[in-house]
Amino acid sequence: MHEMHYFCMQKHKTTIGSRTMPLYAVIPQWWVSWVMSLPAFSPFCLEAATMNNIKYYMMQTQQLIVSLVLAFLTHGAWAQDRVMSLTDCLAYAREHAFANKSNRLAVEQTRMDKHIQASAMMPSVGLYTSGNVSFGRSVDPETNTYDTKNTFSNGYSLTISLPLFDGLVSINNYRAARMAELSQKKSAENEADQISLAVIRSFYNIIYYAALETQMEKQLESDRHNLAVTERQEKLGVKSRGDIDDMRAIVAGDEYELLNQQNLRRKAMLELKAQMGMPVDEEIAVEEGTPDDGLTQEASSSSAFLSAFNVHPRIMQAAHELQRSRYQVRAAYGNFMPSISLSGGVSTSYYKMLGSDNKAPSFSSQWHNNMGQYVGFSLSLPLFNGLANIKRLKRAKLNYNQRQVELDKTRYEIERTLSEARLDVDAAESEWHAAQTRAEAEEVSNRAIQRKYELGGVSPMDLYTSNTKLASARAALVGKHIQLVINRMVYSYYKGEGFISWTGK
Repeated sequence: MHEMHYFCMQKHKTTIGSRTMPLYAVIPQWWVSWVMSLPAFSPFCLEAATMNNIKYYMMQTQQLIVSLVLAFLTHGAWAQDRVMSLTDCLAYAREHAFANKSNRLAVEQTRMDKHIQASAMMPSVGLYTSGNVSFGRSVDPETNTYDTKNTFSNGYSLTISLPLFDGLVSINNYRAARMAELSQKKSAENEADQISLAVIRSFYNIIYYAALETQMEKQLESDRHNLAVTERQEKLGVKSRGDIDDMRAIVAGDEYELLNQQNLRRKAMLELKAQMGMPVDEEIAVEEGTPDDGLTQEASSSSAFLSAFNVHPRIMQAAHELQRSRYQVRAAYGNFMPSISLSGGVSTSYYKMLGSDNKAPSFSSQWHNNMGQYVGFSLSLPLFNGLANIKRLKRAKLNYNQRQVELDKTRYEIERTLSEARLDVDAAESEWHAAQTRAEAEEVSNRAIQRKYELGGVSPMDLYTSNTKLASARAALVGKHIQLVINRMVYSYYKGEGFISWTGK
């Protein structure tokens, strides 16, 4: 029976990594023992069972084994950290960042405001009913004269009212609400871009601290090697006990700095998750590496630059606010115009004498006999309302002038920011090249100091000073490299390129 079980599992194979092996090689021994204890594998049952039952048990067991193996392998894949590129982080933040969620709701609110303004231009329809019981002296519904009879009456009416003209106030209010919706959309887009920029900085902070952590690990390994060399040289009489103590202090300092860089990287990861709106307990890893350093920075044509400049979300938002205030001025003028509306309706009534022997007509006959219709026009001309319309018009004009200033100010700020971004790119490029030169020089100097230390020509403090300068130069090189990449992305953004399209190569 063991041979049958082995043959069954030998037929089904799985691939792990680059090797193909039978399923029994990846199944725990306790599972094999448990399967062997099943009734289908007992000699007694084998003798009593038919061949069809044996085949059925074998097929069910094989399917169960395959499912468990796949579950084990899949669980192993899920256990790994989720690796996210910069584009993945930006796309996740667009959907899950709390500010972006709130802004999407704000856009929906302005859309509802627009619909409310549109409803003011639609006809209104109303259905009304009433019931009255009169005691004492009251109007007799039948003779329309005063009497002391007790009566019960109720009425029904259907009315419709259609505004024909209101000085274009409703139309201009609707247009202003539509501009408010577009303005809110651009405001949400601008804030989403700022969140994307924060995500980019947090993403590269992780890469920066990871690079420093790697450098510190190499430095710690080198200093531990130097400590071992110093201990051997102390036994030979080349180094003193004080040199060993100095090297141990240097190694301890490296270990502390390595822990510090690891903690900074973890904090940077938490900051990235916070910017993205990701749960803090979700394990992720960022894709290491930076975008191509050879990105071209050719000047755009004047027409293309002007087009990209004018569609910046902040400028578009200010332009929509200006247009909105213009419609509000027109609506304020409309308050001085007459209003005309058309109305119509149908109505009927029913009455009954209480405590009278006279039988009232039936409800259906009164419903038809008392039915009436009406149609009417209404004209309203504002003559004086305490100068409120005049004050509203002046306030609308002041708001329009303020929005015009805001638009000019926003254009100036975006233009200034674009110029600063161009200068930041140039400065980052020159600083990066200088950092490269410095790092190369420090590496040459450090190799020479290292060689002298091994020969006993310099003290551990001289070696520590050289290592510190080299670590500072390498950290500056990584930092300037990342700053150059970020500055180029910011400059491209202000030229009209989106963050996600820039990184999604």
